[in-house]
Amino acid sequence: MTPLVKRSHFMKCRDDFTPVAVDPARRVVEIPATPSAILERVARIPWGWVNKTMYDDDVLPQRIVDQKLRLFDLYDGDGDPIGYSIVNDPDQTVRSKFLSAVLHLNPIEMENLAMFPGNEGRGRGKYFMYTIMKQLMDEGYNPVYFSTSHANFPSLPAFYERIGMRKIGEDQMLDSTQLPPRKTRAVNRFPILTAA
Repeated sequence: MTPLVKRSHFMKCRDDFTPVAVDPARRVVEIPATPSAILERVARIPWGWVNKTMYDDDVLPQRIVDQKLRLFDLYDGDGDPIGYSIVNDPDQTVRSKFLSAVLHLNPIEMENLAMFPGNEGRGRGKYFMYTIMKQLMDEGYNPVYFSTSHANFPSLPAFYERIGMRKIGEDQMLDSTQLPPRKTRAVNRFPILTAA
């Protein structure tokens, strides 16, 4: 049986949001959210999310439509992206359990925000998180919601609280780092996902 792991839920509302100063060398670029573009980015991060069914061939294309997935590349200077973010419409379980008090607003979920290996630190995570949140709030979304599993990066909940995110609850989920590797065509295109 797959063990359970704690998951923390956070949100940031427009009324308590102060954007970071704009850094012209750092930019966020929205790109088309295709299954291959999403999997290519997720595969570069050393976590167990790729074992979740949410990235299967028969699930991901429909999630892109149903949850209105959006994909952003993160740049720090010229050259290749140093990370990515996936944003979506929160699913019904999240809406009813954690966002019921703010459903009269227009919530949106930041599903992933990750720096590619070797690009962590130097304030990049906070900068890009706040930059994407500002863009989403400027588009009329409020609040920005996100959750984090304690299995992948146990220090993230404390980091989120330090940078001013409001913790709105906890629950448990299957520890995706303990799930067997997925064997779908999409995942098999990216060898890092199926490496032993």
